[in-house]
Amino acid sequence: MNSPTGNFSARRTLLRAAVHSERALAWLPDDHTAAHHRARDILTGLAQHCRTAADALLTDPTLATEPDWSARFRTVTQLADHARDIVALLRGTVFSTPGPDHHDQRWDEIETLYQQARHLAAAIPEVVPRHDHNTIPGSQAISLARLAIHHAALSGAAATIRHALVAAAALPYPDPRVTQLTALARQLDRHAIDLHTHHHTHREPRTTAAIPTR
Repeated sequence: MNSPTGNFSARRTLLRAAVHSERALAWLPDDHTAAHHRARDILTGLAQHCRTAADALLTDPTLATEPDWSARFRTVTQLADHARDIVALLRGTVFSTPGPDHHDQRWDEIETLYQQARHLAAAIPEVVPRHDHNTIPGSQAISLARLAIHHAALSGAAATIRHALVAAAALPYPDPRVTQLTALARQLDRHAIDLHTHHHTHREPRTTAAIPTR
């Protein structure tokens, strides 16, 4: 579960990616070959982009309580995955090729991934934080969307209540709470139906960035 502070999972993911990129700089030889110079630029830029994107998440405090598996964090996951792949490719490339030329497909892949990572980092401030989170309609919409995800749990709770009432309701004069709980189960069923409909008909605006292929 995410923390109600700035130290929540999605932000930690990006900060770890930044640190991973910065640490990778340490194994680069201290020379001036084209390959090592380009690798240093990529790793430095990657770390900066990840940190900037991580800071952008702080503009929406509701992200701190957003479930880790929320689709809202897809772009964050994509950026972290790109950063990891870039570092891994650089490790296997800079020591085996003289420079980032077009004759080595690995450098082509690195450059493509880096441009995609830059695109993702630039998109995160726009597609991940909600810009109406501190308004009444915006806050209520977030609350409703989170509740609607659990429509099946409410339906299950209603079924559990009805099951618990079977024997108690079989008496000629049931305890008054049987009637009250029966009404509660019906109310939960109505809420579950409404929330199921909302969940499947109301989708949040686009929360992922289209990644350019080149």
